[in-house]
Amino acid sequence: NGTSLWYNTLDPVACGRFTDTEAMEDPDAIWGRLIDAGISAIQTDFPNELRAFLNHSEKPSR
Repeated sequence: NGTSLWYNTLDPVACGRFTDTEAMEDPDAIWGRLIDAGISAIQTDFPNELRAFLNHSEKPSR
């Protein structure tokens, strides 16, 4: 439908446990779940780590 969803994982302003700190411990549990939920843009203080996660993800949808 052309809608993009953006999520902010920056620690001071993130909702719930979907934070950069948690993503550093378990990226699939945070970034993976957000992507699986349809989030198309993630704001993070760790862009290199997010890119590495996306590049090495085993799920074909990513």
